[in-house]
Amino acid sequence: MFYDIIIGEHLIKTVQRGYMRFIISLIIVLTVSSALFAQGSDYRFADYVRIQIGDTISVQVITGAEWIEVEGHIVNDLYAFGKQITIDGSVGDDAVLFGEVITIRGSVGDMVAGAGRTIVIDGEIGGDLIMAAKEIRFTENAHVRGNVSAGAETIYFNGNRIDGAVRLAAKRANLDGEAGGHVLIYSNDVVFGNAYRDGGRTRIVSTEPLYRDNLGNIPPNLELEVRQPGIFPVLMFQIWFYLSLLVTGIVLLTLFFPTASDLQRFSTERFWMNILTGFGMFILIPLAIILLIILVLTIPLAVILSVLYGLTLFISYLMVAMILGFQFVTWFVADPKKSTYYWSLVLGLILIAVLNNVPFIGGLFSILLLFFGIGSMGRYGYERYKEKQAVMESGPE
Repeated sequence: MFYDIIIGEHLIKTVQRGYMRFIISLIIVLTVSSALFAQGSDYRFADYVRIQIGDTISVQVITGAEWIEVEGHIVNDLYAFGKQITIDGSVGDDAVLFGEVITIRGSVGDMVAGAGRTIVIDGEIGGDLIMAAKEIRFTENAHVRGNVSAGAETIYFNGNRIDGAVRLAAKRANLDGEAGGHVLIYSNDVVFGNAYRDGGRTRIVSTEPLYRDNLGNIPPNLELEVRQPGIFPVLMFQIWFYLSLLVTGIVLLTLFFPTASDLQRFSTERFWMNILTGFGMFILIPLAIILLIILVLTIPLAVILSVLYGLTLFISYLMVAMILGFQFVTWFVADPKKSTYYWSLVLGLILIAVLNNVPFIGGLFSILLLFFGIGSMGRYGYERYKEKQAVMESGPE
C-alpha cells in the first residue's frame, strides 16, 4: 500500500514537471539498444524519409529524419526518431517512436512505445501502448488491443476502444471511450463523457479533493481516493538521501583529498565563468547524447556518455555542498585544516537541504548550483588536461 501511494504521487508530479518523457526514453533506449544489431536492418537517415504505398520491407527499419512517413508495409519493427512521424501504412511488429508530433492512422501489429510533444492515435495497435507526451489524443477510430500506460499533461479518449486495462497519469484527462479492463487514473482533473465505459472498475487517485459534480457522466462503479502526501515518509526519505550523500562524500573526500582541495580553490576563483560553462554543458551534453542515439551505431557511446554525465552531476552536487560549507566556515576559521573540509561537507549538505525547500528561491538556487558544479568540474578537468599536454610537449629538461 505504501509503495503504491508513493508511485501514484510520483507519477502525478513527474508528468506535471515534464520529466516522465526523459525517464521513459532512457529506459526504452537501454532496453532495445542491444536488439538493434541482433537482426537485419534497413537504415534510413535524411531530412525526409518516406516508405511509399506498395513498398514492403521485410527487415526492421531504423530511421532518423525531420519528417518520417510510413505509407507502405514494414514486416518487422520500426525505430523512428524525428520531428514529425506519421504511420498511415502498417508495421508488423513493434514500433518505438520519438518525435515532436506522432500520428498513427494505420496499424501496428504489437507494442507501441515512445515519447513526443503531441501524439495522436487514430488507427489500430495490436499490443500494449506505452507513451509519454504533453498531449495524447485517442480518436474515435483508435483501437488498442492490449493495455495502455500513458503519461501526459492532457489526455483525450474520444469514442475509442481499448481492450485491456488502462493506467493514466495526467494533469487533465477527458475520457469518452471504452476500456475492456480496469481503469486507474492519477489526476486532479477528470471529466467523463457519455460514451465512457469500463470493463471492471474506474479508480481516480488525486492529491486534491474531487467533486462529483465536476466529473461529467460518472460511471456507476467509480472509486475516488484522495491521497494527501505524508510528511513523515518524505522526511525519512530526505534524511536517508542526505545521509547517503554524506557517507559517499566522506569516502570520496578521503580518497581524493588533494584534488578536492584544489578544485575548491579553482571553483571559487572563477565563479561566474564556471556557471556560464555549466549552462553550456547542461545544454550541449544531452544534445550530444541524442545525436549519438539517432546515429544508431553510436548508441553504446551514448550510453557511456549518459553514465559519465550522471556521475558528473552526482559528484558536482557533493563538490558544491563542500564549497558552500567551506565558504561559510572560513568566515569564522582563519586557518582551515584538513578536518575543515569534512565539516564543510556536513554544513553544506544541511544548507542545501534547507534552501532547496524554500519556495521559488529554492528552485533558482538549485539551478545555479547545478550549473556551477558541472561547470567547475568541466573547466577544472580541461585545465588539468592542458597542463599535462604542455608538460608532455615540453619533454624532459
